[in-house]
Amino acid sequence: MTRVENFPDLLPLRGADGAVTGLFGDHGAWFGLTWGRQSLFDVHDQLRERVHAFHVGAVARQRRVWADRLEAELENGARVRAGFASADALVVEYRHHEPPEPGSDLPFLVVAAEPGRWFVVLAPRGGGVRDPDCFERNRARWNEVFARAFAGRRRAGEPLAELLLARAVTTLGWNRRAAIADLRHAGVVPSPFSYRGYWGWDSWKHAHALARYAPELAAEQLRVQFSRQRSDGMVPDTVMPRAERDNWNNSKPPLAAWALREIWTHTGDDALLAELYPACARQLLWWGAQRRFAGDALARCGGRDHRTATWDGGWDDSLRYAGVKQRDAGEGWRLFELWQPDLNGWIFAEARALADLAPRVGADPEPWAAGARALGADVAAHLWSEARGWFVDAAPPGESPGYSARESIAGVVPAWAGAASREQIGRVRAGLLDERRFATPMPFPSLAAAAPGFDGDGYWNGAVWLDHAAIALHVLGEDGAELEDRLFRALAAAGPLHECYHPLESRPCAGARQAVPQFSWTAAAIVELLHGGPRPGPGD
Repeated sequence: MTRVENFPDLLPLRGADGAVTGLFGDHGAWFGLTWGRQSLFDVHDQLRERVHAFHVGAVARQRRVWADRLEAELENGARVRAGFASADALVVEYRHHEPPEPGSDLPFLVVAAEPGRWFVVLAPRGGGVRDPDCFERNRARWNEVFARAFAGRRRAGEPLAELLLARAVTTLGWNRRAAIADLRHAGVVPSPFSYRGYWGWDSWKHAHALARYAPELAAEQLRVQFSRQRSDGMVPDTVMPRAERDNWNNSKPPLAAWALREIWTHTGDDALLAELYPACARQLLWWGAQRRFAGDALARCGGRDHRTATWDGGWDDSLRYAGVKQRDAGEGWRLFELWQPDLNGWIFAEARALADLAPRVGADPEPWAAGARALGADVAAHLWSEARGWFVDAAPPGESPGYSARESIAGVVPAWAGAASREQIGRVRAGLLDERRFATPMPFPSLAAAAPGFDGDGYWNGAVWLDHAAIALHVLGEDGAELEDRLFRALAAAGPLHECYHPLESRPCAGARQAVPQFSWTAAAIVELLHGGPRPGPGD
C-alpha cells in the first residue's frame, strides 16, 4: 500500500537559495508554515497577508517534511512535530526534558501532556482545540487520501510516477481552504502564493481531478465558484473571501458541467446533479448570449477593456491578443475581433457534458447535443488551417485580427474535445510530435517553438502549462509515451509543482512574470494523467 511514510521531504518548503517554495497546510486553514530563517517556523496568514515568526527557544539542525506534518530536531536535543488540529489551530509538539520557551506575536497556549512532552497551540484568529494530540489522526487521514488517489493508477510501481502523484495529492491537500468570511464553501486555491481566492478556470480543473478520490471536495469546489453566480448566468473570474473583491470584469472559459459529470461518474449522486446542473446550464447560456454578436458562428473572448478580455480566455499576456481590435457589444462589454479554437473547444465539451447529464435531471438533451454538433462543424470549418495542419485563431468574416495567427497549444483543444475530423486529429498528432513545434525537451509549449515571439520564459508566450500538456498527451495516446516520460522527468527534477515551465530548459519559468510554486492545476493535471485523463467525456 502506498502511504505517506513512503515520501519524506516530498515538498521542500525552501529552495537551495532560501526562497520559499512551499507552504505546509491542512484542514483547510487559511494560514500555513514554512521553515523560518531566523526562527523555527514562519507562519503565513493568507487573509491578512502577514508573516509571523514562531520560536521555541532553540533552532533546528535537522528538518523533515511529510504530507501531514513537519518534524525537526533542535540544537538543544529537543524533537518537534507540527501539524494542524483544525482549520483554526496549529499544534507544535515539543519533546525534551526541559519545557519549551515559545515566542510569537500570535496568540498561543502551552499544554503539558506528560513528562517531557508539551503542546504549543497557535490559533491566529483566536479559539482553541479540544484535543491537541492530532498527529496520529492526521497520519491515518492522509494515508486514506493517498490510498484513494493511488487506486487504479497508471504506471503503478514506477518510482518517478509514484513521486509525482504523491506530490500532486499533497499540493492539492495543502492548497485546500475552508469556508470563511463571505465564502460559504471550501475549495482549492490555485496557489498559496499570489492567489488568495478561487479562479473559475482553475476551479473546474481542480474539481475534475478531485472527483476521482475526493468527490466531496470536488463538489465544494464547484459550489464555491457558483455561490457568486449572477441571475443572468455569469460566473465571475475570481471569487474572493470578501465578495467586494470579486472580479466581474470578465469570466473564464466554462468547464463546470465537464467537472460535474466526472463527479457524478464516481459518485452517482443525483442530488448533486439536481443542485448544480441548472447553474452549469445558465453559465453556458450566458456565454452564448454575451460572447457572440448576432450571426456569429463562434464565441469570442471579451471584457471591459483589452486587458480583461485576455483574462476571459485564460491566456492573460499572450501575443495571440497583440494588436487584436475590439467591438462594443453593449452592457459595457467589448469583444475581440477574433475566434479562438480553445475557447470554442471548451464550450463544445461543456455542451456535450450538459447533453450527457440532461436525462438524469429530466431535461431534454437534444438542444445541447444539436448545439455541440453545429459548433463542432463551425470550428472545423472556420478555425482549421489546411496549410499548417493545425487549429488557429481566425478573424470572423469581415473583421481583422490585426496580426498573423501563431500556432499555439490552443489548437489541440478541438481535437481533444471531439470537434475535429479523424484526418484533422491525425495532423494535430503529427504537429505535437514535431520537435520544431511542440515536442520540445519539456514538451508542449504554449506557443510553438518556431512561432514568432516564442519565449520559453514568456508565460503564455512559450511556457509549458501542465493542463494543456495533459490534453495533448491524451490526444496522442500511446504515441505520446516517450513525451510523457520526458515531461515526468522534467517535473520531478524541478521539485515543487510550479505554474509553468521553460520548454527548452525544463525549469520553472523565471521571466518578467515568474511561475509561482505549489500550483494546483499542475497537480490536478498529474492526477489526471496518471489515471488515463483528462478525458473529454465518458469512454473517450
